[in-house]
Amino acid sequence: MLRMKQHAWLNLVKELHKHYDCNRCKDPTCCKIAAQLSKEDLQKLLLAQNMNQKEFIRRYCEVSQLGLYLKPPCSFLRTDKKQSRCILHTSRPYMCTVYPFSSYPGMLLNIDICPLSAEIAEDLKELRIEVMGPDEPKGTDDEGEAVAEVFNALDKLAPKSAMGDEKHTNIICGVGLYRLLLEKKRNETRFTI
Repeated sequence: MLRMKQHAWLNLVKELHKHYDCNRCKDPTCCKIAAQLSKEDLQKLLLAQNMNQKEFIRRYCEVSQLGLYLKPPCSFLRTDKKQSRCILHTSRPYMCTVYPFSSYPGMLLNIDICPLSAEIAEDLKELRIEVMGPDEPKGTDDEGEAVAEVFNALDKLAPKSAMGDEKHTNIICGVGLYRLLLEKKRNETRFTI
């Protein structure tokens, strides 16, 4: 069941990304956070760099209890006076393609350090107020709190980011709110053409 939810969530994330501009970041904070690599990610990067696995891992990676990560800050980020860009953009790791979203449905990462994430969080907040009114929801979000605890525990096992040891701010809200946000963004786009 979670796999189906993740698949639908990742399709939603892909669609939402089209309505936000990630390229305006001159100094991308996302590239200063260790990106976890799957086996598929590693294979794509090995092909893109035309390197053997042992040399690539020695040069660009670090290993933690959770697996293999790119060392932060990312070695594949190139910065000039106007913008920064990934030189391996088409081969970048999966984590980089969905950032600032988590693969966990409803989770938005690093609002305190990522301008795009902060913008999406603000849009979600405004939309929630439009839909539900200005009062904070009553009660607690037990699922959200449980997921946050799991992510906090995992963060302790992951390599430290190049941004220091501080814990970053993430939010979890219902996927339905993200769907409403996408619909709102689609409508805004229709009216501006």
